Amino acid sequence: MIKVFALQPEVITDISLIQRLEQFGFDQGRILGEVSKSWRDEVKRVVQHADQKQKKAIEIRLERLFKDRAVQRLPSEAKHDTWLAAATNIPQDCLDGIIVGQRGNSQDERILEASDHFGESEVWSVSTNSLSSRDEQSMAKHVAVLMRYAYEVKFADPYFSGESRHLDFIKQCLIHRRDWPLKARLNLEFHFRWRRSSPADDNESLRLQSEACFASTVRSTISAIKKLLRNSDSIGWYQWVEREDENHQRFHERYVLTDLGGVEFGGGLDVANSSQQTSVNLLSKTTAQTLNRRFSKGSEEFELLHCEELKL
Repeated sequence: MIKVFALQPEVITDISLIQRLEQFGFDQGRILGEVSKSWRDEVKRVVQHADQKQKKAIEIRLERLFKDRAVQRLPSEAKHDTWLAAATNIPQDCLDGIIVGQRGNSQDERILEASDHFGESEVWSVSTNSLSSRDEQSMAKHVAVLMRYAYEVKFADPYFSGESRHLDFIKQCLIHRRDWPLKARLNLEFHFRWRRSSPADDNESLRLQSEACFASTVRSTISAIKKLLRNSDSIGWYQWVEREDENHQRFHERYVLTDLGGVEFGGGLDVANSSQQTSVNLLSKTTAQTLNRRFSKGSEEFELLHCEELKL
């Protein structure tokens, strides 16, 4: 769903690469990975020696990627003689493609030469709309890159109730983050719905009816995932009710939303028989931002019924 590419600093001025920088971003299914701590400095040095027109074009594109946090650090275990050696030493589940000027003697199948027309390469191609088996490992792979780098993650599913059918997927998502060597504080949120039993129910009745359900969901969730979180993390549970006005939004689709982007799971976040499938759609930047606002305390679309927040 989202692929990570390493870009050799020396090829940043290649004419074909300058245009391809537009095809990077979490919402486009590709981000850049920094092989070394000095990658940005090395890129700046190369760009300084480019002609003025190239320099401006590269700087504009890189500025957007940095702003969108679409350039992220990659784990590096040891120093290597060359940039290429360091890149090929990174495991395949962390790095999908390596863009270089010349392949050299390396047989790594992830390598793409900048001089080639690699736009149709299987390594380069990404799928922003696909199908996934409804087992926790297959589904979690679609959000693995987001889980590794996001600071805020919202699981939004109207039917979430803290049962194992939901928590198995969530635990697998958190394992992707826990096993990632680059650590950052995470703000984790769960957003779900309480259905009005009758349109005439007032808010007080709703609260009384939903308290037990909400409390049970909180207890089962924290019991299942606490060991996968760190002391600096925070968790929040938010129970929403749809407004009664005729223009109200339905809380129906299921999402994993982050501060970097989001993914929609058409069949839900709950796992089922692996023979079943769910559609998986990478959200545009604008859509992800809109949905993040929708599932915030000041939401105009839904009414917040219950909320509990916990800092570990």
